[in-house]
Amino acid sequence: MSSSEIFNKILNFLHNSPSDHITAFSVIFQLIEYDTWYPKEELREIIHNVINKVKNLEQQNSEKYLKIVDIPLK
Repeated sequence: MSSSEIFNKILNFLHNSPSDHITAFSVIFQLIEYDTWYPKEELREIIHNVINKVKNLEQQNSEKYLKIVDIPLK
């Protein structure tokens, strides 16, 4: 799976899932579901970029936005 496919998979998950399904673990699960073996730093960068993208798509006071900004980046 390419890094752009991972990015899109996580982006779709965060953007389309109900906010109560969004946790740090659920984001990680999206990665391991397809047995991706990327360096940890590269995965962090992908997740960080996705979170920034979704933050720009959501209203800042929405439940989903608050849930997404709560996902630790480390």
